[in-house]
Amino acid sequence: AYTEQLTRLTITKHEDTLLLYFNFWQQYRQELNLLQERELFDRFLRCAREWYPRVYRQLNVPWHVEGAPREIKYVAAFSAGGYFTILAQWLQDGCQESPREMTNLMTRMLFSFQTC
Repeated sequence: AYTEQLTRLTITKHEDTLLLYFNFWQQYRQELNLLQERELFDRFLRCAREWYPRVYRQLNVPWHVEGAPREIKYVAAFSAGGYFTILAQWLQDGCQESPREMTNLMTRMLFSFQTC
């Protein structure tokens, strides 16, 4: 369902994908909390790491790098790990921030990387 939503969008800003991401996963908050409680969230992350390179190639967005499969593998692993670790923390904190607030926070954080 998330992949379908993501591939249907015309994405011009990274914020669009972040907002979709947090809105989507907020719907499954109870299920994801259950995975965390049962210490199964790491399996979810492993699945995400397998899924992300496939989706990465399907998306036509301005910030994706062109590269060899090996490069894409590393970029996808970095992205999946970062996004899902942020998701895990947000869930552990009880999703106190709205999806919009999380999007703004992530956007500021990612922008700060560009200035290094």
